[in-house]
Amino acid sequence: MTSFTNIINIIKFALKFVLITFGMKRSFRITTKEGVVYCGDSVNSTLCKTLYLNKRYEPSIIWYLKTKLMKGDIFIDVGANEGVFSILAGKIVGSEGKVYAIEPLPRNISMLKTNISENNLNNIIVCEVAAGDVKKDVVFHDIKYANMLGGSYNRVISWLSLIPGIVKTIKVTQVRLDELIQVPLNKIKVIKIDAERYESQVLKGISSWLNKNCSIDFIIELKPNSSKEIIDLFINEYGYEAYMHRVDSVAFNDKVRWEKLRKKCKIQKNVLFTKSSN
Repeated sequence: MTSFTNIINIIKFALKFVLITFGMKRSFRITTKEGVVYCGDSVNSTLCKTLYLNKRYEPSIIWYLKTKLMKGDIFIDVGANEGVFSILAGKIVGSEGKVYAIEPLPRNISMLKTNISENNLNNIIVCEVAAGDVKKDVVFHDIKYANMLGGSYNRVISWLSLIPGIVKTIKVTQVRLDELIQVPLNKIKVIKIDAERYESQVLKGISSWLNKNCSIDFIIELKPNSSKEIIDLFINEYGYEAYMHRVDSVAFNDKVRWEKLRKKCKIQKNVLFTKSSN
């Protein structure tokens, strides 16, 4: 598809999204083609609004999890939000596998637990903490109407804080994941990290897992041109290959193709670090 067509799609999506968000409050119960059920409303659930408009959400990651995960595997979802990846993974890995859903924001935790219940899953462990490099209390921000943008302080939150009632400040506990999760490392198949520019601290919190023998796949949302330290760590230190795909919550209707990472790319991407052939 052309860039112009993509721009038109984004504009159409944004307009419809705004109309749903600020119109009359409505509830959603959506079933994806994978048979996963998600529930939410037009104020709180970005996931349900996106699925309602597009019928899909981040198809590159959905495709990869369906391809990579198997029965009995462990999947770790850092920034689980409403559970779009955790619940799909829970269905794939089955009763012999486990999913660790890391989510610090109470509003998201509530929707995540509802979605787990709706899908009758008991293999998802919800960890109501933030992932980081040391154990301590940290301040997070919950954005009304945009539950997927909340987290640590950033430029967007700074702007939105100027509007009364939009940003809520919450104190949460931060922990190291390699202290929280005690499982055989060969069982961990994929770790997804969406930490709103806090990726380095999350990775420092699993430093005891990372070495040249590590075979875990990582999917990390980042800007390649400003993430040299992370990219060099995986490629040069640990022998990974790196691929990228657009952060595609908005439906572009293009094929899911992971391309070789371009380190100078200035656009936010889902970056896959793997030792498997793709």
